[in-house]
Formats: sequence, C-alpha cells, structure tokens
Amino acid sequence: MTGGRRRRGSAGIWLLVLLVGGQLIRTVPATAAAPATVFAEGTITSISPDALVVATSSGSTQVKPTPQTRVSRRIAVTLDAITAGDYIGASSRREADGSLTARINFPPGTEITRYFVTTRADLRVGRRVLALGTAGADGSLIAISIQIAPGR
Repeated sequence: MTGGRRRRGSAGIWLLVLLVGGQLIRTVPATAAAPATVFAEGTITSISPDALVVATSSGSTQVKPTPQTRVSRRIAVTLDAITAGDYIGASSRREADGSLTARINFPPGTEITRYFVTTRADLRVGRRVLALGTAGADGSLIAISIQIAPGR
C-alpha cells in the first residue's frame, strides 16, 4: 500500500469489534492462512467509480470498495441519546468467581458516537474515514469496511 498506515497481525490476537447497524462485526488479524488486515485513516481527497484516495499522515492510499464493503457513519450524540437496549462498548475485569465487572464512566468531554449503516453515496471529498481491509496486489487497500467520522 503506498503511503497509508499498515497494521499486520501478529502472534497475539487482536480483536476489533464495531457496532454497525445493530450488528457486531469482528475483524481478527491475519493468521498464516488469512491475509493481514490493513487500515488507512485520513481524509478523502478524490473519488472515482472504482476507488477513493485517502490522505493519511504518511501519504496517500488508494482504497477500493467492493460490492461487499460495509460503509458506516459515526455521528456524535449526547449521553441522553443512549437508551435501554443500546449497545455500549466497555472493557471489563474478570473476577475470581469468573464473572466480569465493568465500570462505565463518562468524564466531561467524553466523545460519544453512534454507528449507522449507510451507502457509498455518503463518501465525499473532505470527509474523514477509517478504511479496514486487505492489501491489494497493486498496493491499494481492498476495503472490508469504511467508517465515516463525525462532522463534515
């Protein structure tokens, strides 16, 4: 991948869990049998029918969506927007009896976002995105998912 930040799997297990439209999507990094997960985070600088270019902190990356690419949008919400039944991501601690304890605290200024499934039509020049996928033979990123950041 030209310029974009690349993250490859390692012997440890990395697990990225995203809430998209009420469904959990799990992306596990590559083992010897699967290709490595790579990502590009930055601003869309151009869009063509087959790809978009994302300017990252280390250069530009060509991102190629496929018909299976899931596009989601994060929007900023207030704490009051969280209702019964909403998914909340939290880390937890395993107790001696095997149970899990999680403490959820929202200090002032905490960014709270909600994910919505959307379409490629929402991908526009100037929008910040996080694209996850695999490295294409041509150095591009073949997108599994593209998340549009809040704003713009």
